[in-house]
Amino acid sequence: MTKISYVAGAIGADEYKDRAAELKPQPFIPYLSMTQGEMELALLQEQANILANYYGSPKYKEAETMLQNTLARGLHGSTPYLGAYNPELRPLARIIATAQRNTRPASNAAFLREGGIGQGIHIGDPIIDFDARGKQCLKWAESANSNAERKRRVRECEKTWRIEKIINDGVENCGQYLAYGFLPSQGINGIPTVAALKLKTQEIGQQDIARVGKFSVALTQQWLTTGMMRRNVDTAKVQPYGWEKTNAILTALPEAGQRELLALFTSLKKAKTGGATISQTEAGRRMTAIIRKYNGSGVGEPVTVTIAIIGAVTALIKAISEFAKQAKVEEEDAFAQVNGFGTRGIGPETGDWDGDGVPNAQDQTAGTPGQSAGGIGPETGDWDGDGVPNAQDQTAGTPGQSAGGIDPLLLVGGGLAAYLLLK
Repeated sequence: MTKISYVAGAIGADEYKDRAAELKPQPFIPYLSMTQGEMELALLQEQANILANYYGSPKYKEAETMLQNTLARGLHGSTPYLGAYNPELRPLARIIATAQRNTRPASNAAFLREGGIGQGIHIGDPIIDFDARGKQCLKWAESANSNAERKRRVRECEKTWRIEKIINDGVENCGQYLAYGFLPSQGINGIPTVAALKLKTQEIGQQDIARVGKFSVALTQQWLTTGMMRRNVDTAKVQPYGWEKTNAILTALPEAGQRELLALFTSLKKAKTGGATISQTEAGRRMTAIIRKYNGSGVGEPVTVTIAIIGAVTALIKAISEFAKQAKVEEEDAFAQVNGFGTRGIGPETGDWDGDGVPNAQDQTAGTPGQSAGGIGPETGDWDGDGVPNAQDQTAGTPGQSAGGIDPLLLVGGGLAAYLLLK
């Protein structure tokens, strides 16, 4: 059995709490008034802000400033002037250049922005004149050929704005909950049926969020990654890991297995940014081989933050459920393809990967962190293959500690940090 323990090290529990307090409040992302390029950079700016405030690294602060200045000057108004910057940020400069050409509306629901896309925006401040946006909608409504059509258009605008707020309030809470949805879902023959089903279910859950907001799955995943990083810090009280490291942690593999998974996930990221292509099927096969290689009995090294992330998923279930409920009020078919979205049973749980199909949480003792009945979010033991809840072996200690001296700056944000390292 893989033994779960908290190992004392450079960052203690009190300092994790202190660093979490440094995070700025989550800003409103007015995607109805943004292009796809602007929304991508706005989310990357938030990731840079989380990393800069948590680690105090000049590199991440410089990345945040670069993104902030680009958006404030107007991404699509002229060629972005980046000035002199750290050579490590060259990949980010390339992303900005690509985003400048992506002028399509972020959401197919609407694009409401007085003055068009040439003007700048500033994330975190009142970046959009909502009164002006309302006047634009009324102008469109008044151009209708009938009173009935005018009223319908007004209702459509108001509904679209409500959905924008619902998504802003709820999507970041779903990052850890839908963590498996980032993993390859093809070529995974050989993993337990329950694990395969949850992986695909969470993938569909991500797609359903995209359908509600009428934006791309890529932007949805970028937003979920931002939320995953923020909730890892402020709820799980661990480092701001993105999807790659979070998923590697949730497998509860020893450090060597985690490193192999991280190398695979990084290769997938490189493929998306112009590197050698790896098919989803081949990626799934490689992932399956790594998990099966390391989840045998007697192979365990301390895995340190799994319990904390699982506890965060459990703590957020009520908010996730409310998010799904509000979305369904506005869109009757919201999450229709994922029966039970917002319940603990959709996300990862102990027992997902042991092949018996029974959540180990049903046998957990009361009071164990991350305990849940019939859940879908991440839990310890999901990936160790032994069918025994790892929480029962947990040793008391410092939550969220990194085992084996892994450099946190190499393993953090699933969006920004990975981009900065792909040179």
